[in-house]
Amino acid sequence: MLIRFELELMCGEVEPGRYISTYRGKIFDYPESVDEDNDGSEEPNVKIGEIELYYVDQTRIINEGESLYETMDCMSVETVNCYEALVDQDEGGWKEEVQQLISEDALIRDNILLINRLDIEEPFRGKRKGAEVVQEVISRFGSTCAVVVCKPFPLQYRGYESEENAAERETPGYETKRVAAFRAVAQFWKNLGFQKLPSSDHYVRIEQ
Repeated sequence: MLIRFELELMCGEVEPGRYISTYRGKIFDYPESVDEDNDGSEEPNVKIGEIELYYVDQTRIINEGESLYETMDCMSVETVNCYEALVDQDEGGWKEEVQQLISEDALIRDNILLINRLDIEEPFRGKRKGAEVVQEVISRFGSTCAVVVCKPFPLQYRGYESEENAAERETPGYETKRVAAFRAVAQFWKNLGFQKLPSSDHYVRIEQ
């Protein structure tokens, strides 16, 4: 498989978002028909999904005397929600429930990797494609991070609580399917070593 990333950086002396790198990647795989015969020279050309990451350089934030909250608040709802899940807003450090998970070796690291979105297209689900992508992403970006974070959410239920989807929520079996979908996505991340934070819907994986 191959992930082609686009990197988005915010530059400027004032804007705190410069401490967060946004990676948006399209995931490609080889067609099944050429898997056996491919000698490595043929480019994968089947798009099977997309992934979006936020890499928060908290080491640089600390060294330059900036605010982690302001940095994550200026980027997106997802990043500020991640901040609130991880950080004790009174003390300024990791929440106790996060500290209990972080090993002594990992405590010397400060950075955060938020896997904001992983979307594998329907025909390729259940084949461990998503798991392979996540493992590779963590191997590439996670070595300087104290925590890798995600918030499991089945993308087909985006906006399901909105008024415009009220009628759909009333259809027979809707809630059963929704609960099952949320449970399946959560289990996917648990199988990859992520643990749910007791006070949040976020899951974390600690890199040793």
